[in-house]
Amino acid sequence: MNRFSKLHPITHLLFYAFSMIFVLVVSNPFFSFASLFGAFLYNAVINKKALSEI
Repeated sequence: MNRFSKLHPITHLLFYAFSMIFVLVVSNPFFSFASLFGAFLYNAVINKKALSEI
């Protein structure tokens, strides 16, 4: 038997509730779009530096 299963049921409930909240915050479309935009911007800056060095 693992240690997690011996804990109080409220601990299980809180763990899964915080896990779901964490997943919803991390996979929020706004943050995903901001990350994607930052990645494209970084790629453009890197490619511009690489082209200017040629």
